[in-house]
Amino acid sequence: TDGVARDTFLLVMAITSHESSVEQNLINAIEAELLFEEGGFGALAERKGWSGKADLRQQFQKLHALRSVFPSDQAMFDWLNSKRSVRELKELTGVAPVGRHVEDVVYASLIFGPKIGAFYQNLRGNLDALTQDRWFSTTVHRMFGNLKTEATAKSLEEYRKLARLKKGT
Repeated sequence: TDGVARDTFLLVMAITSHESSVEQNLINAIEAELLFEEGGFGALAERKGWSGKADLRQQFQKLHALRSVFPSDQAMFDWLNSKRSVRELKELTGVAPVGRHVEDVVYASLIFGPKIGAFYQNLRGNLDALTQDRWFSTTVHRMFGNLKTEATAKSLEEYRKLARLKKGT
């Protein structure tokens, strides 16, 4: 497989991963890559019903802007996969990775955010980057005994339906 095509697909997969199952994210990424190449985010958002998802729009706009800055997609991916200081990323792109000190050295892909940038690196097989998503947070909170969820009327009703219990039991 062409390295640029692979990296493009993996980056799109990381961008579309928010609140999606693995299966749905794979489908979203395949459709998103094709539609983005054809007509940018507008065509993609209309087809997928993502028009109101400002975060996705922002990420695809960032990808489009990056592609216009570099002489080739290969050069862009070489840059995204390199390590840079947070200060340098801020100077070059106007975006500093959240929660990082200016002297920290991180993968340039973190300009897409700590979750997307790290997840993209993980999808590429680079496990040096830590993806801190909801699953990470849940695991850490569970390990330290901090995972507490309060039952809501809606969650209790759903439980009753699944367990076939009557109200009041």
